[in-house]
Amino acid sequence: MVPEISVSIHDSSTALPASTDSISIAASASFSTPTPSTCGNGILEPTEGCDDGNTFNNDGCSSTCTVEAYWTCSSQEGATSVCSMLVIPKWTGLSVLSGTNYAGMTNELAVLVSSNFPLRIGSNFSIVGLNVSIDGNSQFVSVSGKDISPQAVWTASEGRLTLFVTSNVNAVSFTVKVQNPSYSRDPILLGAECFGCVSFAPSYIVYNGSLGSGLATTLLPPSTCGKNADGVALYGSSCQYTCYGVVSGEFCVCMSGQFGPGCSQTLGAPTQSLTMTVSPDQETSIQGSGGLSVSLPAGALASSQPISVSVYNVSNLDLSKGSSQTLVAAGPVIVFSPAGLKFNKYITINIPYEPSRITAGLEPYVFYYNAMAADPWERQISTAKPTASPPVLEAQINHFSGFVPLGAPPPPTTTTTTTPATTSPPSSPPGSVVIGQSTSPTAQSPSSSPADSASTPVPDSSGGGSSVVAIAAGVAGAAGAAVLVCCLLWLLRKRKTRRVDNDAEELLIRPYPGDARQPSHVIVPISDEAQQEEHPFERKEEGDSTSDSRQAW
Repeated sequence: MVPEISVSIHDSSTALPASTDSISIAASASFSTPTPSTCGNGILEPTEGCDDGNTFNNDGCSSTCTVEAYWTCSSQEGATSVCSMLVIPKWTGLSVLSGTNYAGMTNELAVLVSSNFPLRIGSNFSIVGLNVSIDGNSQFVSVSGKDISPQAVWTASEGRLTLFVTSNVNAVSFTVKVQNPSYSRDPILLGAECFGCVSFAPSYIVYNGSLGSGLATTLLPPSTCGKNADGVALYGSSCQYTCYGVVSGEFCVCMSGQFGPGCSQTLGAPTQSLTMTVSPDQETSIQGSGGLSVSLPAGALASSQPISVSVYNVSNLDLSKGSSQTLVAAGPVIVFSPAGLKFNKYITINIPYEPSRITAGLEPYVFYYNAMAADPWERQISTAKPTASPPVLEAQINHFSGFVPLGAPPPPTTTTTTTPATTSPPSSPPGSVVIGQSTSPTAQSPSSSPADSASTPVPDSSGGGSSVVAIAAGVAGAAGAAVLVCCLLWLLRKRKTRRVDNDAEELLIRPYPGDARQPSHVIVPISDEAQQEEHPFERKEEGDSTSDSRQAW
């Protein structure tokens, strides 16, 4: 408001009193201030974002008349604001992974529950429909996970597990040990509910009784081995091994928290547990602490699949049973669930290890424990990264199970010497000897007679000078034989006789046709009929490019 000022001035023609030496001006002013807005009076004023008629939080309009997150409010000035949620709170997923599906066995469930709203710190939510037993059905049970309290409330009669929230998050994962029912069953429906767990709407109830399914069980084949004197189950083809798990046929099946040959190792509680739902069409990476990571390429899975990774520090891991090699533990046991899950593509895992635990003569590798194998510790192709911080072992795997870093002797290397084909002489056919190839003096072809062996020149192992000598001897013999034949033919022609000495036999050197790439030769006997195919005088001179195939030298 503009102040009003009134001024009165005396007329100048009026004489002032003598004692007056100044003029006084009388002024009066009045001011009008704006009325302050009243938050919560139900009247939206210009300085307010909303006014729903109260000063409560978490109802869309805050105690200071501002619009809260996840809400929208009407903005008609002078009217009461009406607020509504931008997102209707609901559970978006529930996955329950079983460490084992066998009836009557101790099981570890990996649970992942997600929502489209942040959970309110200090609130609680429940998983319903858990038809299992937990720690003898006591009221308070232990759970392991992030963003929740380690103590949960178990209501056995309702199959309800209630957990308490410690962070404003949209998803919570945890593990809990249970006892599977003693009978076989199909998957059952599971749900989640909460009252007061929505961070921006504490009075809202979120419930879904058929959010997911799981907890199917199957019966194990009965054991025929019985137990030993100490009451421990026996297994194996001859019932020679002890099993601290459950015997199925000839095998020992470990329950949750058990590991190693005969399930003799107790893992205890995991030091960290990670659960995530993986989509088939995108690359996914799960990062844990201490260098632990899992990387799945797109297409590794055919459909969306929740997976879980748990880390166990086992100080007394027994590696002696069932192993044929020297092994030392070099890090934690990593259990990937669901066990037996196979991938369409290899995935990459990085697991931490301690290089200082690898003794002399051993090298670090990732090993997979295969309970069905005679030697259960199976080495995986691994790459050690001792300078990483912290040191890790990288391995490519195509299925889920239990893995552990171990120190082991390096695998034996075999050296294979390959002789180039251009220098390898062909194999000697039966009844022949390859000139230039090393031959044992006592070696004898199965088809050769002692007489043949005595009359056939055999080169020594040096194969150099003896080959030349053998060739020269062959050439000289062939030349002499040719001269003798020529003389005989001349005499026969002159006497007009056609008698041929059928008992004569000549040795000629021919190329071995078995491998056209080789210049080697073999000595073969030539009969009279073969000799008559070509007259000795018709042979072409040495060095002539048109010489026949028998002139290879």
